Amino acid sequence: MSEYNQAQWKKQLALLSVCRQWRQLALPLVCRYVGIVFGDCTLPSDSSSTTTYEEPTDNPIVTNTNLVAQMGQIKAVRQLDMLLYHY
Repeated sequence: MSEYNQAQWKKQLALLSVCRQWRQLALPLVCRYVGIVFGDCTLPSDSSSTTTYEEPTDNPIVTNTNLVAQMGQIKAVRQLDMLLYHY
């Protein structure tokens, strides 16, 4: 995973629930990437000759930083990806 991908990160969370030993081994892997997404990531849609944009959502920030901090794995973070969507 070269950049933060929320779907892939969520799949890795399953490793933490296998058993205590797997959790200890997988925590640094799962918490290696932190992502922060600002704004609505809905792509514009093309209709005829004009381009229209979707309305932004009410909660424009998506991140896993709080979960990583709650797990006590701040020292395991090796990459921080920040995406800014602005239309």
